[in-house]
Amino acid sequence: MKYLLAVFLMVCLFHAPAMAQVKADTGSLTVIQDTLIDYLLSKHQQGLIEKKMVTGYRVQIIASTDRNKVIQEKTAFLQIFPDDKIYMNYFQPNYRLRAGDFKTKIEANQYLKKVLHYFPAAWVVNDNINVIDSDDQ
Repeated sequence: MKYLLAVFLMVCLFHAPAMAQVKADTGSLTVIQDTLIDYLLSKHQQGLIEKKMVTGYRVQIIASTDRNKVIQEKTAFLQIFPDDKIYMNYFQPNYRLRAGDFKTKIEANQYLKKVLHYFPAAWVVNDNINVIDSDDQ
C-alpha cells in the first residue's frame, strides 16, 4: 500500500502532462492527466476496500474437536449475550468459538470479566478482527 502511494506521488511530481486548463468566461475545467494516475488511484482504493481485518483480540469461549459441543456453547452464549458478535471457526483439529472484536487487550479483558461468570474456561486470544465491527464494541 505504501509502495503504491509512493509511486503515485512520484508520478504526480515528475510527470509533466498532468495539467489543468481553466476557462474563466464559461467556468469550465479541463483536466489532462496520464492514465497511469487513474490506474494507481483505483488500485489504492481497492486496497482500502479489501482491508477489512486487523490484528486485535477476541475472547475464546471454547475450543474442542466436538462440533456439537461448540454449537451448544454458541447457542448458550447467544441466549445470554444476543447482541454480541460471535465467531465459530474450524482450525484442524479444533472448532473454536470466539466473541467480540477488540482493538486493545484492555477492552478484551473487560469483556472477559463479563463472560467468565457464565463461561469459566474463557480466555483472551490474539485474532484478526473486523475493522468495521470493532467500533461497535
